[in-house]
Amino acid sequence: MYRKPHTAGSFYPADADSVKKFIETVIRNNDIEKKKIKGVILPHAGWTFSGETALKTLLRIQSIQDIDTFIIFGAVHTMYLSRPVLFDKGAWETPLGDMKVDENLIAKYNLDDYFDCSFEKHKGEHSIEVQLPFLKHLNNEAKIVPISIPNSINKKLDKYVNIFKSMKEENIIFISSTDLTHYGFRFGYTPKGTDQNALRWVKQEKDPGFINLIKNKKYKEIINYSSEHNSACGAGGVALITGILRNKKINLEEYTTSADEYPNSGTDSFVTYAGISFEEK
Repeated sequence: MYRKPHTAGSFYPADADSVKKFIETVIRNNDIEKKKIKGVILPHAGWTFSGETALKTLLRIQSIQDIDTFIIFGAVHTMYLSRPVLFDKGAWETPLGDMKVDENLIAKYNLDDYFDCSFEKHKGEHSIEVQLPFLKHLNNEAKIVPISIPNSINKKLDKYVNIFKSMKEENIIFISSTDLTHYGFRFGYTPKGTDQNALRWVKQEKDPGFINLIKNKKYKEIINYSSEHNSACGAGGVALITGILRNKKINLEEYTTSADEYPNSGTDSFVTYAGISFEEK
């Protein structure tokens, strides 16, 4: 199976030179402290809005170029899924070259027994795809295990947590892909109006409530909380990575909003983004 890009040229550049220029500019303009990190939560909007937040979080990973495999928990925007969907063989195309699926790791842990394996159900979804050019640039040889994680995982969350906790000796990094609050007329969510006070409320009260749930490692509450408070579009993956890595130190590394990135766009509609790391103590 071979997955062609769906959002290259819209969410991120379609050509290798532009991808490299974006990445190298962020690297050049930021002196980022390296940490021994086992997993990250990254935003997945267009790079114009959240690409720097995602990349700066990835750049904190010590020796990222030596990692064998990235296990990526994607959000689900395109269809209802009753259980997680694994892309179990083949490769994903990026502007910088293909990233192969780690079929050996999948076979070693019999992951195809626990997940719905489907090529079709990954079509049209951007939440994993937008991360791949960053990962390819930072580690040309690494493989991936792409899994779409719906909120329905909540019913068997500990089962899936235990599957991945058994991989603790593997040379892997876990990635969960989510944006945070989707606020405004465009999203049908305006509990505090649409002026600067609404933006301030989301940044200072609403998002910190969800982020603190992650930092306090209350992984079993994340999905229900998110559904009740409109907190994140990838809450299933956030709950899963938090459960797997709950023995790590959890850090908010980056935070921004589309309204801050483009002030002239106003506050009628905006989305918020965070980069969160799970650091070895």
